[in-house]
Amino acid sequence: MPAEWADGLTDDQIKYAEAVFGFRFPPDYRTLISERLPLALLKQDGTSVASFPDWRNPSSLLDQVNWPWLSLCIDVVEYDQFWLEQWGPKPDDIRVRMQVVRELYMDAPALIPIFGHRYIPEGPSIGNPVLSVYQTDIIVYGWNLESYLRAEFFSQPADLIIPEGVVKLGLWDDIMNAE
Repeated sequence: MPAEWADGLTDDQIKYAEAVFGFRFPPDYRTLISERLPLALLKQDGTSVASFPDWRNPSSLLDQVNWPWLSLCIDVVEYDQFWLEQWGPKPDDIRVRMQVVRELYMDAPALIPIFGHRYIPEGPSIGNPVLSVYQTDIIVYGWNLESYLRAEFFSQPADLIIPEGVVKLGLWDDIMNAE
């Protein structure tokens, strides 16, 4: 699918975005955004869909960066429909419930937006999976950045075989493995 691109980010711009949000871009995503920064998908009618994060303007990304946390809160608190057994007995007090989930969230790798509600976990390694995050409906959209981009934007089949050495994602793994 055609896309609108901008020049890649400088090292200083990347470091600034990382400092603002307190995470580290994985090396493969860092390479992509340093070479070329995707801005928007171009539709056949010539209009664009700007669902890529604009890392040059981090303040515009607060909602997208905070979406995994906010969407988790929707199911745990607002709808009161999600609680995993391994988190212990579900507290009646919403504040205690939020504290438990917040601690689990803070221990998990930060999820970095790459397109819409697709996220890649932070980390120092290449090959992190790309996740679709919509409240507690979290699924793997690609076992690494390359397989995700091919499947999402070039209609190539996604890799169905789980590679060895997949990064452990703590809370996110727990939610994906919930029955």
